[in-house]
Amino acid sequence: GTCGVLGLIIGFLALRTSGIYFIMITLAFAQMLFFLFVSLEQFGGDDGMSIDRAEFMPIDLWDPLRLYYLIWTSLTLVSILLMFVVGSRFGVVLRAIKDNESRVEAMGLAPLQFKITGYLISAMICGLAGALFASWQEYVSPDIMHWTRSGELMIIIILGGLGTLAGPLIGAVAFLLLEETLPELLHAIAPNYAENWMIIFGPILIAIVLFARGGLMGLLQRFNRGKR
Repeated sequence: GTCGVLGLIIGFLALRTSGIYFIMITLAFAQMLFFLFVSLEQFGGDDGMSIDRAEFMPIDLWDPLRLYYLIWTSLTLVSILLMFVVGSRFGVVLRAIKDNESRVEAMGLAPLQFKITGYLISAMICGLAGALFASWQEYVSPDIMHWTRSGELMIIIILGGLGTLAGPLIGAVAFLLLEETLPELLHAIAPNYAENWMIIFGPILIAIVLFARGGLMGLLQRFNRGKR
C-alpha cells in the first residue's frame, strides 16, 4: 500500500517528462528517500536494522523453505497477472503510447493516466519484491534505496530486453550469474585482478547491450528464427 501511494506521487510528477529527464527525476526521488532513511535513527540510520520474519496468512515464514516457495509462487502469480495486463486493452494502449503518444492523445485518450496506472502497478510489484527480499535477508538497509540499485535494475531490463515479459527475468539471471561467477573465475585465472572484477563486468554488459539488439531476449528470438 505504501509503495503504491509513493508510486502514485512520484509517477504523477515524473511522468510529465520523458526520456533522460524522466530517468533523472526518478533517480532523484530514490536518492531523496535514501537520505531520508539514513537520517532516521529509529530505523537504524546508515547501518539499517534487523527484522523478524512475520507470518503470511497461514504460512510461517520462519521456515526458509516455505519462504522460498512463497517467493516462487509470488513470481509466478505476478508473471501471470502481467501477461493478462499486456494482452488487455490497457496493455495495448501502453504500447501505443510508447510508439506514438501524440497519436494516442489525438484518439481522445489520456496517455498520462495510463502511464501513471502502469507506474502504480510496477511500484506495488516492487513493494512486494522488497518485502519478500527483506524477509529473506531478515535485514533492511537504506542502501537498497540508493540510486545505484535503480541503475542496476535498469541495466537488468536493458540486458534482458525491453518491451518483453521474459526479458527482465532472463536479464536478472544473467546479471546475477555474471556477478557471482566472474570474481571466482578471475580468482582462478588471475588472483591479483580478482578484486577488480567490475572492470571486466562493465564492458561485458556494454557489449551485450550494444551488439545484442533487443537484449538477450532478442538474441534468443533471432537464434530460434535462424534454426527454423
